[in-house]
Formats: sequence, C-alpha cells, structure tokens
Amino acid sequence: MKKLLFIILLNTCLFSSGNIYMSIDIQGAYDYHSDFLDIDTKNSFDRGSVILGYNKNVYQFEQFRLDLGCSFAISSSDKVLFVNHPDDHQVVEEYQTKTKFYSLYIMPNFQITDKINLWTNLGHASLRTNYSNYTLKSGLQYGIGFNFRTTEHTGVGLGYSVFNAEADMSAYEDGSFDFSSAVIHQKISRLSLDIFYFFKGKN
Repeated sequence: MKKLLFIILLNTCLFSSGNIYMSIDIQGAYDYHSDFLDIDTKNSFDRGSVILGYNKNVYQFEQFRLDLGCSFAISSSDKVLFVNHPDDHQVVEEYQTKTKFYSLYIMPNFQITDKINLWTNLGHASLRTNYSNYTLKSGLQYGIGFNFRTTEHTGVGLGYSVFNAEADMSAYEDGSFDFSSAVIHQKISRLSLDIFYFFKGKN
C-alpha cells in the first residue's frame, strides 16, 4: 500500500505543475513566552534544520499564482542545554534537545519576471521535540521569500518562516500548574536557503 501511494505521488509530481524544494537553515531561533512562569526568552539553535517540501499550483491568473504546499523536517534543529542532575544539584549534565517541523499551507505568489518569484505562505504548523513528556499543540505557520530560477528545472531562493506552538502546563505534574494562564508559547523562526526543482508542466 505504501509503495502504491508513493508511485501515485511521484506520478502526480512528475506530470503536473509544481516544485519540490529543500530548505536549509542559515539562521534559526526559538522564543519562549509564559505569563505564569514570567519568562520571555529568545535563543539561537546550535544546529539548524533541513526541511523538504512540495508546492502544487492550483490557480493562476496572469502573474498571480496560488499554490498548496506541505513540508517536513528531515533534519532537526538542535540545541544543547545544561541541566542539573536530579539526584545531585552540583552535577550539571549536557542535554541535546531536538525540534522538528511539519506544515500544510497555502502559498500566494507573484511572478515578477520569468526568473524571479515572490511568495508568502500561511498555514498549519506542527512541532515535535524529543521530550517524551512534553506535548506541543499545533499553531500558525507563516512565511515570506523569493526564488530565482537558474535553469528550466532548478532554482534557488531565500525564505523567512515562523512556526508557532504552545504547551498547556496544566496537564502536567498532576495539575499543580493549573493556573488561568498556564500556557507556554513557543515560536521558532528560520532564515533559510531554498533549493528548488521544478517538475514538467507550466510553473
């Protein structure tokens, strides 16, 4: 069944307008905000993510285009944290956190010239971390950028994307954090280099 779905998806890509892309972090950062914990911090990742995505054109009028797209991380954003050992507060351990992204979105874009395209997107983001007891609720994803077609089938670009999520801490520690605002808001921002491959069809 999985093989059949893969063949259908591959044929859809190859014989219709659309593009597949790889997005590589140039710079990545994450923000935490919580009223009940009184935190508002911004940090950079030690290692950026690599995201694979696909855009499918569904509407075009002159230079305006509307695409539907999806993306997922094939390499996580990593950050090394230093935490106290639970049995000995004098011992500090190194702990590597990992964050992956998944998104579905619409992408309005405008073809400035035959080679230059400006785009923006808006959609649904899902974030996953390697904390087994820490669940993030899905949130809003949005971005803006441009791409430059280098050949008939290839192109490069720059993009800036933001992924939002939140964690409701009232669900943890037997409800000991059950306050009126027991929510931690997380925002991850990415400045990325994007590499495109355009399939057959009118792009």
